[in-house]
Amino acid sequence: MLAYVSGKERFSIPFFFDPNMDCVVEPLATCVTDTAPALYKPTTYGEYLAFRYKITGETHEAAGE
Repeated sequence: MLAYVSGKERFSIPFFFDPNMDCVVEPLATCVTDTAPALYKPTTYGEYLAFRYKITGETHEAAGE
């Protein structure tokens, strides 16, 4: 759960449905401020997927890619 700028709690659930491997994943510019900076650097879906495969021991072939 996250504290939103209004002070009210909200759920933040990222949803990705097989985007292009070179699709950049980052927060919206309107959601990033000096007092609420982005927590993670922008990445591509391909980099994120490779990271997830690496930490789980999966391969693209085993996952049906």
